[in-house]
Amino acid sequence: AGVPALILGSYLIQHSKRTNIIILPLILFIVGNLIISAWWIKYNDTKVNFKQGFVYINSTHFPGSTHPTSETLLKTLDFINTNSQKGDYIFAAPYHAMIYFLSERKSPSRFNNFAAGFVSEHEQDEVIKSIKEQNVKLVIYDPINAPMGKSFKEYSPKIDNFIMENYQIVDTTDQGWLLMGRKDAI
Repeated sequence: AGVPALILGSYLIQHSKRTNIIILPLILFIVGNLIISAWWIKYNDTKVNFKQGFVYINSTHFPGSTHPTSETLLKTLDFINTNSQKGDYIFAAPYHAMIYFLSERKSPSRFNNFAAGFVSEHEQDEVIKSIKEQNVKLVIYDPINAPMGKSFKEYSPKIDNFIMENYQIVDTTDQGWLLMGRKDAI
């Protein structure tokens, strides 16, 4: 909202003889930022504490969103902490790099974001090899929620097949995340 206000203000200043027109873009900029701030506060309505500090996060799931709810995040971290040790390797996909930080676990792959187009077909083989080599016991997997309506299975079919063949669902979250354990380890 702020940038369009500045562009509009510049246009009005150039095409107007009145100097008080300078106030309009400033007002639009302030109002736009207040609207964004109000939305942000309403959306991120739950304070969640972690060892690393706290964060405000949403309590409501918006279909298609990749942002976890507070319930999903807490349940996921509890699953990880119950079934693995600090420093273990886990695999979180497709958009869950923060899980590694918050759980104090390591990613087996050099990739931490598996958005559509980020990992080529050849690189999917590399990811699978890394998961095997690091003896990953736990997978946090969101097969449903994705921006642009494309699921992980559609753009990373090799990784999806590997996960579904080698890991079993232990639990799920309110957003449809699959909390999975390796079939021979859980």
